[in-house]
Amino acid sequence: MIKFSCHVSAGEYARTVFSIFFAENWFWFLFPLIFFALLSVFDVRFLIVALMVLFIIIPMIGALLYINYLLTLETRWSIVEKELLVGDEGLTLRFAPGNMKDAHIEWRQLKGMFSKGGLLVFPLRMRRYQYLVIPLKSIEEQGVRKDFLEFCACKMG
Repeated sequence: MIKFSCHVSAGEYARTVFSIFFAENWFWFLFPLIFFALLSVFDVRFLIVALMVLFIIIPMIGALLYINYLLTLETRWSIVEKELLVGDEGLTLRFAPGNMKDAHIEWRQLKGMFSKGGLLVFPLRMRRYQYLVIPLKSIEEQGVRKDFLEFCACKMG
């Protein structure tokens, strides 16, 4: 069994989720901007519409993303200080008493793992854009880090 303490800040978690979301959906944000910018050649009012898309619609989509995906219990799993226990049956998250109820994530509930900017990201099967994020710096000992990564890859692969 591998055991260590970790958490990420709310800002790091939000940056990670937003960057994944925009990397997967960039076309839907860029297309209307280009479309209305090109139409502004014929009528200047389309430039105003393009600016409305840029300064009103895209930020509102960001707010909806925040409300829908970042205000969940699964998000708290990443940002609250916890002790992570890795075993054959899955990941157990032990939180400080009175903070949150302990959680257990079975291996089948994880879609995989990838590294993003010093963070180890585990996509959860619970719903879209839900992740367990672990900072690699929290696994200080290189041997423990290597064992943890190999064990997780073996269990999910």
